[in-house]
Amino acid sequence: MQADGCGNSFAVPYFYSFTLIVSQIFLNLFIAIIIDSFLGQSDAFALPVNQNDIDEFCECWQEFDPDAKGFIEAHDLEDFVLALCSTECGLVPNRKLVLRDVTFRRRFIASLEIPAFN
Repeated sequence: MQADGCGNSFAVPYFYSFTLIVSQIFLNLFIAIIIDSFLGQSDAFALPVNQNDIDEFCECWQEFDPDAKGFIEAHDLEDFVLALCSTECGLVPNRKLVLRDVTFRRRFIASLEIPAFN
């Protein structure tokens, strides 16, 4: 065969097969990235704690820990739980019962098993 500057007879089938295979690989990779992102977002919505709950908790915590030491006084814990129950935060189950019943509230606080430090 004589070379005319275009290579040999395998160049055209190789080019088309390479283009087809690479485009399929990148298409599958692109679809996998989209599906992975979608599943990651749907898992984030399935979490029991959402961003609104965290924001409400932080706002209530700032009232009782203005110096941002990461600790509140033990005698302020019941007031903190009451303040948290008065928001739209979903971290406290049975909010209405915690607000009304002192015994239930104190049992709930005891069930949290929060460590106390001097």
